[in-house]
Amino acid sequence: MRSLLVVGCIVLAAAPAAAGGARGRAKKVRPKAAAIDVAGAVASGDALRRCDAALALVGAGQAAHASLLIGACAELPARADAAKRARIAIARQAAREAWSTVDVDLIGDATGVTVTIDRFADVPIAAGAWQLPAGDYTIVARAPHGETRYPLTIAANSRALVRLTPPPPPAAPTAGVVDFGVDSGAPLDAPLAGPPVVKHGSILPARFRAGLTARP
Repeated sequence: MRSLLVVGCIVLAAAPAAAGGARGRAKKVRPKAAAIDVAGAVASGDALRRCDAALALVGAGQAAHASLLIGACAELPARADAAKRARIAIARQAAREAWSTVDVDLIGDATGVTVTIDRFADVPIAAGAWQLPAGDYTIVARAPHGETRYPLTIAANSRALVRLTPPPPPAAPTAGVVDFGVDSGAPLDAPLAGPPVVKHGSILPARFRAGLTARP
């Protein structure tokens, strides 16, 4: 009888320790990665911020997005090694996913026109050749007075040509202004002549007109 009571006590004492061990083995929740402010980096015009945004995109596994921005690292010696590794990572992913070449061409006056790709709308691109994964895209040429949209479907390991004609600026108004409040003193133009005056004769026959004139 005494041995049974001892066993029971051991079990009761061991239970809390087991629960504590389970809590100790619980997985730690990783903090969420900070959002990459690509739009802010682009708007700043700072090459260093743009380059750092591209490197952060590569680190986050967004190689296609980073490929549009990695050129900002070209003239930054302090980022040369990191930029080289990033370009290698982008090239490897492009080869692995069979990215395609998209040639973007602007037709006509491109003054004030911004070209973007809908999936990466925070990075304006210049006319030229770009590498993109297969998929559906919309290329947008945006001007101050409107935009032109070009839907595009890209197959893997292919080439596409996008020719964008920006919307023309609105026509300038042509209405003139007439001021009637100032007299220049110049003589007025002669009035326009009307139709010639037609002199109608009498409707009485000639024999009656003769009789009328002969009466006293």
